[in-house]
Amino acid sequence: MQPALIYAALAVATLLKASEIELGASGRNRALWFRQAAQNALENSWSSQWIDPGLAAAALLCAIFESSAHPQSSSERLAESLSFLDSIIRTLNLTALDVHEPDVSTFVRGAVPVVYRSSRYPPMKECLCRPQEDPAEQLTYAWTSTPVWDQNWSDAEVKREECRRLCWSALSLASEYVSQCAFNQEKQPNFFLTEPANYKLLFPGEVLSRSPVHNTGQSPKESIWALHCRCMLLWNACQVLRDTSVREDDGRRVEFTVQAWGEADAISDAIDRHICNMDTALIYTCRELVYKCTFQRHLTSTLSSLQGLSSDTNSMFSRKHAEEWLHYQEQLAKRIKVAIHHLSELDGHLLTRRPFGVTWFANQVATCLSLWSRDRTLVHALELAKSFLVPLYVLNALWPSPSQKRRCDDLRESLGKACASTSIPPPLPAHLSLPPMLRQ
Repeated sequence: MQPALIYAALAVATLLKASEIELGASGRNRALWFRQAAQNALENSWSSQWIDPGLAAAALLCAIFESSAHPQSSSERLAESLSFLDSIIRTLNLTALDVHEPDVSTFVRGAVPVVYRSSRYPPMKECLCRPQEDPAEQLTYAWTSTPVWDQNWSDAEVKREECRRLCWSALSLASEYVSQCAFNQEKQPNFFLTEPANYKLLFPGEVLSRSPVHNTGQSPKESIWALHCRCMLLWNACQVLRDTSVREDDGRRVEFTVQAWGEADAISDAIDRHICNMDTALIYTCRELVYKCTFQRHLTSTLSSLQGLSSDTNSMFSRKHAEEWLHYQEQLAKRIKVAIHHLSELDGHLLTRRPFGVTWFANQVATCLSLWSRDRTLVHALELAKSFLVPLYVLNALWPSPSQKRRCDDLRESLGKACASTSIPPPLPAHLSLPPMLRQ
């Protein structure tokens, strides 16, 4: 086993329990020591050419650590950890693990990553997933379930599925970072992981459909886990539309836009068929990525130009999806509010054991501000931003991080200016928003 994997696992496990209400500063320092030990071991294995999936797993854990709030966290450290992870996966060519599988979805470079429906699976009005017993427990911003593991798999089959899930998890981290760069108007990294054409990989749990025990009769490419992967691929593919050097009426751009909109619609319809509550967090994430794709300025403006529509109609395209996104996020904000007032209880684990949530909440505030800047009538986007700023305060108090505090302060300042321009109350300062147990 890779020494880096052991150290990285210890680093993440320690950090999760190192909030101010548990292990505190000493726990965070211990986590940082494990993290540095993991980095040293990673570099030693890399330089000695001991490169295997175990090293990729270690790099993934290190990237999760760097996406979390900790005393030394920074955008540079996160970028470096993702770059290292990206290099390992590229060297091992793990994203092409299933290149010889007949059912694997493949994509063309520069084209929309479309997943076509197999004739073996007829259209269904609703999913056949196994529901969970308590829907309330599923309402969270983090994954709460994963595809099962077949007990009859051989060791080799288990390892192949581990590699698949590792790659898709790595794509999730990379996509979140790309999204952060987009919000901050920073240059986006050119990751191997974010290029759909590099994937010849079955979706998480897709191979289960080959077993009569696990085959429900619905397409494995429309499971909630597969839909999440498809959303991420589409989101990353749509980043090419940010290239302003290409005219909106350019033939290739128009074709790409139409196909992207069609794939977004197909994914959205498949999400709507999931009436289960298998993993509402993942379903919310899927909706969020679809909405981010469809209310991208470059996508909607190109589509409107193609159809000869006015700029007002273009705004309607974006507003409809923006309002739907806001609606779903408002439901989540209510759940988070409950967790904030029960930090010392089980409900509080939604925040007290998830330092990696700081990036997600910051991105939600940034998204709300972006929506409002495009449509100043979406005042409730600012109200939602204020709601998401509170858990950001809480996470910064639980896991103090100078860089995350600076980002939070910048977001609060931008939100305050937006609120002032619309004559609504500004966000409350951090010390008035925190629950009593976190106030100093």
